[in-house]
Amino acid sequence: MTNTIKLAFNATTWLPTQAEWLLCGKCIQLEERKRISEFCFKNDAKLSLIARLLIRYALVSCTNVSWKNIDLKRTERQKPYVEGSATSFNASHQGDYVVVVADNQCKVGVDVMDTRENHGDVEKFFSLMKRQFTLAEWENIRRDRKVEMKSFYRHWCLKESFVKATGDGITFPLQSLNFIVKSPLSNNWFTMDTVLEKDGHCASDWQFLETMLDNSHCVSIAHNTQAADTNISPFIFPTFDDIKDKMQEMETVDKTIDHSFAESFFKPQKNKRHVAS
Repeated sequence: MTNTIKLAFNATTWLPTQAEWLLCGKCIQLEERKRISEFCFKNDAKLSLIARLLIRYALVSCTNVSWKNIDLKRTERQKPYVEGSATSFNASHQGDYVVVVADNQCKVGVDVMDTRENHGDVEKFFSLMKRQFTLAEWENIRRDRKVEMKSFYRHWCLKESFVKATGDGITFPLQSLNFIVKSPLSNNWFTMDTVLEKDGHCASDWQFLETMLDNSHCVSIAHNTQAADTNISPFIFPTFDDIKDKMQEMETVDKTIDHSFAESFFKPQKNKRHVAS
């Protein structure tokens, strides 16, 4: 059993067969199959499915509970948890990647963003999003127009990771968080010197681990430093076969939901909107 684990999975590397898709469905809870069945596009359904599998993979590694005995629940604000367990965990998926972090010692939150994501008219998009940032953050984001979208996504990742760690959800006033970014990101190690000011005061009890999974995907992990492990472990990139080795079939069956999940394998792919390089 390990105290902390960080997992990343590039969804583009897994092209599941129909049999694999159905097997995965049998290895997650009924309500999870229902959620996945409701996606309009297979891309989104696959990312969500991988996230559910990675969460269980992480919890098996961090607890003494077997795969099929992990009973995932959600708070009123939709933060997943395991009743009776002290292990904090969180998942995020966007672009090509799914990431999951679990920790037995402190609260954790994680967010990943595809910095190539295109929202159309940049100025119109920024005018809508500016209210979520402090003046200092916004000046930092727009300092260099060549990398402003990457800077935007980095700041957004930081805010989302904190809110997800606290479990406050979308109701949290993001402008009350001011992130002071000091160093560039790298895909070789964690940047750890970003500072959070909350309501104008330094939130020294929180630390943020930031990295690039590749040239296009940034990640932020928020964790409470009062109980954090000083040994900063890197991301692990399990293969589907690694995950499959730990998978166990669940006993819940619902013919209607199971049929809808099976049909989700045949849903259309969504075209990705990437910024022109």
